[in-house]
Amino acid sequence: MNTRLSRRRFLYGTGAAVALAGVVAWIRRFRIAPGLPQSDTAALTPVVVFLSVLFGHELSDADRSELSDRLAFAVRATPTLGADYQVLARQLDRLAEEVGGASFLKASSAQRATVVDRLMRIARPSWLERLWAHVVHSRKQYYRMRFETVLQLAWLYRHSGVAWRARGYTRWQGISGDWREYTRPGAPYP
Repeated sequence: MNTRLSRRRFLYGTGAAVALAGVVAWIRRFRIAPGLPQSDTAALTPVVVFLSVLFGHELSDADRSELSDRLAFAVRATPTLGADYQVLARQLDRLAEEVGGASFLKASSAQRATVVDRLMRIARPSWLERLWAHVVHSRKQYYRMRFETVLQLAWLYRHSGVAWRARGYTRWQGISGDWREYTRPGAPYP
């Protein structure tokens, strides 16, 4: 009788432990990752340079400032983006070291282009890799960086004044400006 009772207790205890582990894993899934400190916009500099290389033009000081402000605003609104941007910056530095640069910011323009090209060539994960990514957090961050963070950054860039200025406009279309702008001679038509 004692062995049966202890076996029953063992099974109940094991079942409770498995259920508790499942609940803890489920809660950890929704845990908020730490973001950037509120005043740390210098950590966003590699991301701004990444956007400049990704879209293929050199940014002016005003463009860099606007993108940094937009990124900082996005991090304040969604703190998990700060962790995503840090993962991207670390990956950029790691890839820059592989191609011979000290870091992504100190790399030459050719090295930066190679780094961005290698980052953008990350293939979609297979079903087995997706399963593995649920077990190993670094793999999940790796694929999230390429297929979520980069897409979010591209959206943010396209919906900023930087993209309009790159096309030659002085401001966003539909935003009223100085009415005398229309009376001044502009660039000749081709």
